[in-house]
Amino acid sequence: MALLLLWLLLKSSMGVLINTDPISVVPPPVPLGEGESITIVAPQEGPQTEGLACAATELLVGGGVFGGKTWFEIMDALGLQYEQTALGKFAIEVPEYRGILFRRKTPELVKFIDESNKYYRYYGGRFVYHRPGEPGMSWTFPSGAKIFFCHLEKEANKYDHDSMEYQYIAWDQLEQFTLTQYLHLMGRLRSTIPDLFVRMRATCNWIGSGLKWTRARFVRCMKPNEVRWFIPDMDNKPEANPAGIDVTERILSGTATDDEQRDAVSREFIPALYTDNKIGLALDPKYPARIRMQGKKHEQALLNGDPEAFSGDFFDQFSPSRYDPKNVSGGGMMVEPFKIPKEWKFYGSLDPGWSSPCSFGLKAIDFRGRHYRILTYYKADAGMQQNVDAIASMIDACPWTDGRKPKFITSGHDAWAKHEHLAIQGKELTYAELFRQKDLVLVHAVRDRVVGWGAWKNLMQRHKWFYFENLNEPLVDEIQGAEHDENDVEDIKGRGNDPEVPDHAIEEERYSVMASFAPAEREPEPTGIAKKMRDKAKREGVKWEAGMP
Repeated sequence: MALLLLWLLLKSSMGVLINTDPISVVPPPVPLGEGESITIVAPQEGPQTEGLACAATELLVGGGVFGGKTWFEIMDALGLQYEQTALGKFAIEVPEYRGILFRRKTPELVKFIDESNKYYRYYGGRFVYHRPGEPGMSWTFPSGAKIFFCHLEKEANKYDHDSMEYQYIAWDQLEQFTLTQYLHLMGRLRSTIPDLFVRMRATCNWIGSGLKWTRARFVRCMKPNEVRWFIPDMDNKPEANPAGIDVTERILSGTATDDEQRDAVSREFIPALYTDNKIGLALDPKYPARIRMQGKKHEQALLNGDPEAFSGDFFDQFSPSRYDPKNVSGGGMMVEPFKIPKEWKFYGSLDPGWSSPCSFGLKAIDFRGRHYRILTYYKADAGMQQNVDAIASMIDACPWTDGRKPKFITSGHDAWAKHEHLAIQGKELTYAELFRQKDLVLVHAVRDRVVGWGAWKNLMQRHKWFYFENLNEPLVDEIQGAEHDENDVEDIKGRGNDPEVPDHAIEEERYSVMASFAPAEREPEPTGIAKKMRDKAKREGVKWEAGMP
C-alpha cells in the first residue's frame, strides 16, 4: 500500500507537529492555551521526505555522510504515516507494535538515544534501559507499543531475536553488518496486526566490510529512486546472489507466476548526500572540509556518494577507474582485456576454500614487471571435483590466452590436505591430485601475510598492478571492502581467520604476487683471465664487473 504524504500535519498528544511537507507550513490546527507554543518539526525535502513516503518493504537511504539519515530512521520508526492508511492511527498507538533499530556495537547506540530523546518523549514515550527478557533498551509508549535499540556485534547475536515479532526494523550503517544477519532478521519482520504492514529500513555509507553485499543488493541491481520487486535465488546461496532475481516487469505486467507473486518483495534505494542536509550544513559548514582531509577516495565515497570509489581502508592505493596511459599518475587499474603474449610469465593462484568460496585467478606479467589479473573464478558451496572441472574449463576457454595452461598454480597449503569428509569415505584425492589429472601443476604458496600484502600494495603504488574489466568482480569487491585489523594494521581484518570477512580472492591474489618474486640468479664465478682481472681490481680498490677488460 502506498504511503502518500503530499501534505500532512501529524499531531502528537504533547503538542509537537511533524510536518511532511516542509514547504507548506500553516498555523497548527489545534487551540493553544495562553503562553503555549508549538514547535513544528519538518523533514527536509529530499531523502527524508522521500524515505518517509516510501511504500517498498525494503529501503536503503544514504551513501554519503551527514545526510540526515539517523533523524530519518528515528522519526520513521514512530510510524506516523499509518494515520493516513487503512490503519487510521500512528503505529505507536497500536499496543502490539514493535520496532527495532540496530547498530553493530553497543557504544554506537548513544546516537539513537540522544536523537530519540528529542522527540519520543513528546509522544508519551518512556525510556527504559533494559527489562529482563527483552532484547535491549527501549522506548515504551502509552499504548504499550515499544521501539528497541540493540546491537549485533557478533554474528550469533542475530539469534537473540528468534522469538520476536517486529513490524519495523532499521539498520544504521548497513555496510557494517553481514548479509546473513540482515536476512535472518528479515525472518523476524512480520505482522499479525490488521492493516499494519511491515517495513525494513537501512542507511549506509560506502565504506566497510559489508560494502560488497550492500552494493549488490541495493545499487548494482536497480536505479536510484526506483521501486523494484525481487524473489530469492533458490539455485544459489544468498552470498552468491545478494540481490535475488528481479521480477519487476512480470509483477507490473500481471504475468508473474503464483510463486513469484507470493515471494516478490519490493525494494528501493534513495541516495542521500551532505548537500541534502541543509540544516546540518548551516550549523556546521566546515564539516565537508574535514572529510576531504582524509583524501580523495573518502571525498568520492562519503561526500559524493560514489559506491564504487572506496577501497576499504586497507588497499588505499587501489583505484577501480580505467587506466589512462596518458595519465599514469591518475592511478586507474582497470584495463580492457587483450591477448596475452606467449612470451610473458603466465600462472594461476588458488584458495581452495573448504567450507567457503573457492577462488582462482589467472595472472600474466609483462617484461616490465607489470601484473595483469586476467580473470577470476569464485564459487561457494561446490565440491572439489566441480571446482577443478570448472577452473580447468575456464582456462581452456579463456580467449585472452588462447586456452594455454599456466606454468603453475600457486595455492594455499590446504590444497594438499585430505578433506575430513573424504577421509571418512576412504577417498584419497586432494585438490593438488585432481588438478594434476587436468595437467595443471599446483605449487605451495608463500604464506607470509604481511610481506605479501606489502608487495601487492607496492605494485599498486608503482602503477604495476592491473585487472581486466568485467572479469574480476569478486576480487574487486573484496579489495574495496578490505579493512585493517584492529590488532595488526599491516594485515586485513580477521587476519584470515574471520568467516565473516570475505577474503578468498584477495588471499589467492596475495599468493600470486608473492609467486612473482624469484631470487635473482647469481652470476657465474669468473675463471681464467677474468678471475685474475677481478682479483687485481679488488686489490687496487677498483670496481669490476663481468665483461670488463
